[in-house]
Amino acid sequence: MKIEEKIWSNYDELADVASIQGRWLLAEKMYAAAIEEAERTEKSGERLGKSCAGLARVYHKRRQVKLAMHFYQRAADIYQRNPDDHACALAMVLNNLAGLYIAENSLAKARTLLRKVLSIYEELLGENNPILVSPLVRLAYIYGCWKRFDKALSLYKRVRTIRGEVAIAEYRLAGQSTI
Repeated sequence: MKIEEKIWSNYDELADVASIQGRWLLAEKMYAAAIEEAERTEKSGERLGKSCAGLARVYHKRRQVKLAMHFYQRAADIYQRNPDDHACALAMVLNNLAGLYIAENSLAKARTLLRKVLSIYEELLGENNPILVSPLVRLAYIYGCWKRFDKALSLYKRVRTIRGEVAIAEYRLAGQSTI
């Protein structure tokens, strides 16, 4: 590992730990330092995308919506340069950004992002993966706000089906355990 990668890695790891501990100011400083290091040394943007997404989550937790949106969008732009390598990270970032757009009542923007999130996750993980629940619920909420109750209901039914399949799988796994 090159020294530049190690420096970035140290900042990013410290930021992750601070974030897990809820030490938002320290996490913010460390992610900002990681971003600065990645911008100075990186060509592909992978480290920069991760640090931008981390800083966005910190701002999201601190309810600094505009800053969170900015850094989620920046991470998304970086991940979209190489979507095959960063599809899950891109979907996660877009889902979080969509949540902020919903909170800001920018429902059309959120819907566009959520459709992309669903497309990515379905392609990678299948149509009944539990990770789909969050974007499906958000999309159903949007359609409910627009009084498109038939569309909202069909999405909520899909969520119920996914949750049911997860419960069945958990039940089967529990039945196979031995004490």
